[in-house]
Amino acid sequence: MKKWIVSLCGLFSGIASQTATAESLVQALQQGISRSPSLQYSLSQISASESSVNQARSGWLPNISVSAGQQATGETSDTGDNQYALTVQQNLFDFGRTGDRVDNAKYNKGSQIWKAIDDAETVSSKVAESYFNILKGQHLLQNNIAEMVEHKRILELAVARAEGGVDNQGDVRQVEVRIRGLEASAESIQAQLQAAENEYQILVGAPSGVLEDADLTFLDREISKDLRELIRVSPQIRALQMEQAAVSSQYQYVRKSWLPQLSVSLSQGKTSIYGANDTQVMFNVTSNVFDGGNTFFQAENAAKQVESARWNVQKSMEDNATNVSESFQQALGYKQEAAIYKVRETQSKQVMSLYNDQYRVNRRSVLDLLNAAQEYYQTIDSQINSMASYQITMLRAVAKLGKINQAFGIHVAIDKDQDIESALNDQPDIVDNQETDSTIPQNIVDSAPPSLPAVTDKVNTSAAMESSGLSVPTTPPVSAVKNQSAASGAIKDIEDPLAMLSP
Repeated sequence: MKKWIVSLCGLFSGIASQTATAESLVQALQQGISRSPSLQYSLSQISASESSVNQARSGWLPNISVSAGQQATGETSDTGDNQYALTVQQNLFDFGRTGDRVDNAKYNKGSQIWKAIDDAETVSSKVAESYFNILKGQHLLQNNIAEMVEHKRILELAVARAEGGVDNQGDVRQVEVRIRGLEASAESIQAQLQAAENEYQILVGAPSGVLEDADLTFLDREISKDLRELIRVSPQIRALQMEQAAVSSQYQYVRKSWLPQLSVSLSQGKTSIYGANDTQVMFNVTSNVFDGGNTFFQAENAAKQVESARWNVQKSMEDNATNVSESFQQALGYKQEAAIYKVRETQSKQVMSLYNDQYRVNRRSVLDLLNAAQEYYQTIDSQINSMASYQITMLRAVAKLGKINQAFGIHVAIDKDQDIESALNDQPDIVDNQETDSTIPQNIVDSAPPSLPAVTDKVNTSAAMESSGLSVPTTPPVSAVKNQSAASGAIKDIEDPLAMLSP
């Protein structure tokens, strides 16, 4: 008994001492973004794509080369058998092939930028999900402890009545069996809490302290806007549109391979063993006459890739619209569940109180009392689970739209290239997809979610704990639970359960 009392008191005192350093969801998201290896990888891909743009632009600049050599066999001249030259060659006209290469590189860069933004949304979604899983586990564990206290109280009554000859030892055993079941549940909850804590530490880079509850009601307004426009400008779709523009530029480049290329070259030096130093200026025309069909098949492949990219954009828009709509409707369902469980909680609390009064006058059995307590605390568990499911499902939907970091004001060090964005927006055949727009609903019905009441408002033993000098927490930190082992081994001794509540 002493071990259970010490562990529970240690848990609550640990909570009280850490409340001042509570961590918000915004802080967790910013930390996750700041250290994410996945995001750093995406940023390095953007830098690499910038180099590809500069490489493509070099086709507009002159090419300067130096050559030198010596003839090893054959005749020699009076001027010697060596040759050397400085050559400058400038591309004059290539029917826009260099421009197509630049466009291809720029759109590939734009795609990498939007992929990085989408990666940032994924990181934030994972951090937020682990954040709310920790909160859920903390609420569930706290409710489990409160239910344990209630069962200890019932056990004390059952023992007293059995010793007085009113009830028998069978009633005592029933209560003990229920307590053992609660101990097993506590261990399961703690295991899930530990898993969520581990994931959070991996994502954020530090263990969680005391996490603040977060209100996500405002996200409903974000997701209930014009769904078509939200899907069209989402990071995933913009990345695919950039890829479509890139393969279109590649197709334009390949199909022009048959056309001639005009350039001018200037050479200064000894260009033959029979000549002296001189200057040569040449206008060059280069054209691919026959290459075994290689250019033809390259162009055919590029054309098919353009068509494939176009359909990929349409498919992804429809898939995302379906996923967002389904997730939002599921979130609405979880909100309704939470509201129903809130009403049911009030009713089951009244029943539990009534059964307690009737038990004292022998109108109810200890089994009725146990079932009423179980119904009440399971209702609280269901409400906690429903609200957590609402929060996680809503965040997934918002992440699919690329709105999490914007909604919470998270700084992501990714700058869009406005020149690339403008160039893409000037291609209506890519950004304006009428076929897909006709299949996507414009709006999703909005509904305000119920708030999650504090767990301590539902616990009958709160007043008794406070009168005994114990701190009753609103959110038990996982660190305190782990350090004090409240769930795994602390609630073992079931003798004299109300000793902790005595003044």
